[in-house]
Amino acid sequence: MGSTPTSGTVLVSIFMSRYNKKISYDFYTESMKNWEKKGAVRQKRIFKIAGSLKNKTVLDAGCGFGYDTDAIDKKKAKVFGIDISGHIIKIAKEKYPHLSKVFFVSDIKKIPFKDNFFDLIISKYAVHYLNNPDLAFKEFFRCLKKDGILIISVHHPMSVFFLKKSKDYFKKKEITVKIFGKIKISQPSHTLTDYLSAYFLNHFDLLYAEEKQETLKIFKNMKIPEYLLIKAKKR
Repeated sequence: MGSTPTSGTVLVSIFMSRYNKKISYDFYTESMKNWEKKGAVRQKRIFKIAGSLKNKTVLDAGCGFGYDTDAIDKKKAKVFGIDISGHIIKIAKEKYPHLSKVFFVSDIKKIPFKDNFFDLIISKYAVHYLNNPDLAFKEFFRCLKKDGILIISVHHPMSVFFLKKSKDYFKKKEITVKIFGKIKISQPSHTLTDYLSAYFLNHFDLLYAEEKQETLKIFKNMKIPEYLLIKAKKR
């Protein structure tokens, strides 16, 4: 259903889809442990910024194992979740059988919904895996209703700058990080203006932005922002 990701870019879910089912379930187990410690805190922050979800049509873009999808459903919204990994979507359906019909295998660059369909799109830690975030922003714009809300969270460009160990902030470079200390994933480096691009600012009104150190505290001896959270409204 989804298109092939940009060369050299590996989503967590793409990584999992290239390996066997057992690894997917091992990844799920580790992910669940992390979620119980840290994930709920991040989720509450996003929900506070989103406001009431009751009776709204919401897309969880890059839904992973469906934690947020389930939480959105509990807030009385009509929710859908997409992820590029068939293995991960299968686990999400098994974990949340009451939502099995709302999970779809799909790329965020080619969303399988009609124009002007969603009131709200939430995308956590997915957009930064694209070499060109505008490819996702164009689809989000297409699928959102007029005045619809977009909320994204991404790895902060500053934290990625430190991880790529380069003196050139603007130079594009693929970086590799470890999830749970053992699963390697890759992503391209980005600047702030990759997210607040000309396309983004011409099609969305920026309502809120937040940069903070993540609860994971990757940089234990430095106080630098590890995530960037953006809320915007479709024009």
